[in-house]
Amino acid sequence: MDAGKLFHLLAAIVFMKLLFGCIFARVPLEARANDHPPGESFQHAGSMGEVSVGVPRRSTRNSRMDTDRSVRNWGAGHGVGGALPGLFGLIPGIQELMIAFSCLTWPDILWRYFLFLLLLLTFLYFTENVRDLLYVRPRMLRLGDSYLTEKPPRVGRDVALSYDTPWCLYEVMKTTFFAVTGLLAVRLFIFVLFSFMTLVVMSMAGRRGRNRNDNPLWFSFFTLLAYITFCVASVGIGFYNFRVFGRIANRSECKILISNHSCVFEVVLLFALAQFPSFITRKETKLPLFESIVRLSDSILVDRSAAESRRRAAEAIAKRAKDRDPLVPQLLVFPEGTTTNQRTLFMFRKGAMEPGEPIQMICVGFPYKHFNPCWNGRCCGGNSFGVLILRLCSQFVNRVEVRPLPIYVPTESEREDPILYANRCQEMMANVLGCGVSECTYADYVALLNEKSASAPVPPKRFTKG
Repeated sequence: MDAGKLFHLLAAIVFMKLLFGCIFARVPLEARANDHPPGESFQHAGSMGEVSVGVPRRSTRNSRMDTDRSVRNWGAGHGVGGALPGLFGLIPGIQELMIAFSCLTWPDILWRYFLFLLLLLTFLYFTENVRDLLYVRPRMLRLGDSYLTEKPPRVGRDVALSYDTPWCLYEVMKTTFFAVTGLLAVRLFIFVLFSFMTLVVMSMAGRRGRNRNDNPLWFSFFTLLAYITFCVASVGIGFYNFRVFGRIANRSECKILISNHSCVFEVVLLFALAQFPSFITRKETKLPLFESIVRLSDSILVDRSAAESRRRAAEAIAKRAKDRDPLVPQLLVFPEGTTTNQRTLFMFRKGAMEPGEPIQMICVGFPYKHFNPCWNGRCCGGNSFGVLILRLCSQFVNRVEVRPLPIYVPTESEREDPILYANRCQEMMANVLGCGVSECTYADYVALLNEKSASAPVPPKRFTKG
């Protein structure tokens, strides 16, 4: 049994119990009083109109006091073992709901409906974690001895630059359901709010020049807090747990970590799971609070358009790979250089392999059936970033699996030839991911986009009288 998973389930039960208490607290549930003879009429002119049902006449003030006492009595004396029975014991009947809604204002109803949506999301979280606890095997990433020697299939440009789950009737209906019920808005609110909080917390960790070596306790506290806020933000887009099979090497064992890149989510996920390593980012990236995170993690900035910048970045990677200081952070690299469609791996760049040092490969997969959460752009028939977030928030559950492979020590020939080393790593990761390999690069994306732009019909010019 996974102790962490059991703790998550326990926290979900307690949170659901709290939400139940908040939803039905201070609501006049007169129908709970069964000591009055039937047939007496109750009339109450509330903010939503006059309601007349067959329950006794009682004052709103007394009924609310009775309900408050019932909620307190329900919470008192019930430990964790009594949480589940208490959930069902607090659910009112039809007549109770009619009376309750007649006494509520519209802000009260909207607030309780918001809490009800949170309750539903928590129930989905609870259900998925129970399922994950019972089903312990990986759904997608399976590791066997054959991954070292097997040759994955090679695929062409038509497969590498394609998207296999476009909009269908089921996806449209599901997105409509999430939008109409308000679940989509609540999920987006949770995701945006806690993503921003994660950035704020991480920037606070590097406040006034603090770093992980000189201020370890300060850094540990804020990184733990950032991980918690990141987990809550992940719940907002449907990722209720992270299935990790294996162990990510520490800084004294290996300095270079490489991973496949199909979505934006795995970048932040690996950044959190690997204890906030350094990374390589574009110099032109401008995001709020991003510069402080780059400085805190001692990351490497590169300008793709400048050859001198790329040369300095390669030197920084080589220096980091050969550094034996256990206090120096690891470097997380995505050798494909762009996002792919989970059906193939693009050609690996040789930058992380040029030092000829040991590397740990980390495979990240997103099991799916109706929606592939990769981000390969509209030119391939895929999703833009906004549509990707929209579809992520419209899924009942999204799943992710992380499989760190054993540290790979290159052969002598691979040390001398970084291209051979890169191709070898690409094949091993493709075997674990169960996908093909391709020689496509980011340049093929650009070429495809230019082809579609050139073939698009040009709108006729409009002439106006001068």
